[in-house]
Amino acid sequence: MEIVFLAGKQNSGKTNTFSKLREQLKCNGYAESLNETIGDFCKSLSYKHQEKVWEDIKNDFVSQFNVNGKKILLFSMGDYVKEPRKIIKLCQTKGNKYESDVLVLAANTTEHPHYLVDYKIPHTLKNLEIKKVKESDETKFDSANQTSANILFNTLTK
Repeated sequence: MEIVFLAGKQNSGKTNTFSKLREQLKCNGYAESLNETIGDFCKSLSYKHQEKVWEDIKNDFVSQFNVNGKKILLFSMGDYVKEPRKIIKLCQTKGNKYESDVLVLAANTTEHPHYLVDYKIPHTLKNLEIKKVKESDETKFDSANQTSANILFNTLTK
């Protein structure tokens, strides 16, 4: 399995970039075979979060696409260590709905500056990192998110 990280500080546009990537995949004819909110994902695994946490992650999602014969899973929430660790294991487990060839995972570098260690990424997994920088201007922010989505799209579909 390969992991592609979209790494950036809190509120740098990681979830927005994931949303743009998801729409780009759909618009280019790639079938979405799984679509869950992060809340549904966490509840299905019996995770209990405080109300503040649910508010923080309400826009995050898990989505899977078949791209050129590969299962690609988008996991937009990287703010809390437990979920990325769990999704990495699930992606590697044969026969479950999250099993994937490529995992695209958000990494919050505000909370986890050493996320490769915090998320316990095995050295045997091939990984790629795309860094996000927060833009203060709303127009630049949207443009930067689209640029990051384009980079991810081109990486995933080649």
